[in-house]
Amino acid sequence: MPAIDEKCFIETNPKYGEGIAIDTYQNEISLVAARKAEDTGEIFMQWVYPLRKVDDKAVPSEKMLPWKIRLGSREQALTTLVKLAGILGVTLVVDKNADPPAPSGTPKPPEFGHSPSGADQDDGDLPF
Repeated sequence: MPAIDEKCFIETNPKYGEGIAIDTYQNEISLVAARKAEDTGEIFMQWVYPLRKVDDKAVPSEKMLPWKIRLGSREQALTTLVKLAGILGVTLVVDKNADPPAPSGTPKPPEFGHSPSGADQDDGDLPF
């Protein structure tokens, strides 16, 4: 599984190495949940089993998917992020000539029984 470029990662929770990253896959930009590995410092997308409805019950899907929010093309992503900044009370100046992030390649889910997202870690001291 390709690691995420550190330039595209913003660490939001240093205690657990968690954060968000910008990922580009097939010309679509997304915000992805990501985690920095303690031992190597590599940054990986977090993967989840999305819930689906079966007989009026929420059942985990059999296929893991990256935990992400699709922003669309580069233009759509810029528009969305400018609007988000406005909601937070910030005005952004957009440089439309800046280079977009490099694609991370074809994402692959982690091997069964091991999760680079840290899902198999002992999170006993988490507040929830």
